[in-house]
Amino acid sequence: MIKTIVSDFSRVILFPKDTAYSGELNALHKDLTDQKDYKIFNYFYLNDELLSYYAKIKPRINIHIFTTGTIQNTPEILKKLSLIVDKIFTVREIGFQKNNPESYVILAIKLKIKPEEILFIDDTYENIKSASLAGYKVIHYKSASQTIQKITELFASKI
Repeated sequence: MIKTIVSDFSRVILFPKDTAYSGELNALHKDLTDQKDYKIFNYFYLNDELLSYYAKIKPRINIHIFTTGTIQNTPEILKKLSLIVDKIFTVREIGFQKNNPESYVILAIKLKIKPEEILFIDDTYENIKSASLAGYKVIHYKSASQTIQKITELFASKI
């Protein structure tokens, strides 16, 4: 049975407003912070549909984030995440990149639950593959509605 959802952050929970932008969100954020009067939500938006769903299921499941960068630490974002997310883990804290199955073994140890009790959601195939190799259930994120449907199906099947 799934006890915890571990979600990627960039391009699952946070997106650039410029849909043509294909680079890393942390790099864009770092470049933009040099601008006078920079406001993060002028350039990025949160996936409110998915966050609302996480908030709805939170009473019966833990929600965590596993991410590579630091953009999630901006006060405006942390304020919104703190109501939903139990803990944010970074690759720096784990000690391995997200495309390495060992990172998911260590994450399960830190969460004190079995890998098969964790659902991992990410938009990058290599990360999904690595989490799956470590024993996690996985969803390859394509859209909020697709992800919500798959989570709902998993809960319905009681795994």
